Amino acid sequence: VVKHPKVLWAQDKSNVFVTIEVFEAKEEKIQLEANRLSFSCQQAGLPGIYAVDLELYGQIKPDFSSKTRTDRHWAFVLVKEEADAPFWPRLLKSTVKAPFLATDFSKWRDEDEVEEEEKANPFANMG
Repeated sequence: VVKHPKVLWAQDKSNVFVTIEVFEAKEEKIQLEANRLSFSCQQAGLPGIYAVDLELYGQIKPDFSSKTRTDRHWAFVLVKEEADAPFWPRLLKSTVKAPFLATDFSKWRDEDEVEEEEKANPFANMG
């Protein structure tokens, strides 16, 4: 049985943050491409496989992106191909609503917020 894990996402000007929630994941398989994030694993003590294949809205730099793991989730920081590209209107290329996908409001930054912060402190991102 293949199940979708819960996926949360957010973004800022140059990164997309993706969190895949699976408690005590094991035997993970992760594939990161310029326009895709594929993830599958088993959950300790439970039958079946959790899997998700995300065709991303825009392009990323897989070699500059990173991932971290905890007992509860995998977190990815995907570096956008173009650092000053407009904010993505959604995570996935498809416009069909994915029931397993939600916005991560703890990490979300509106485009307007970023612009206001840059105007208030134009040297904040230097160095």
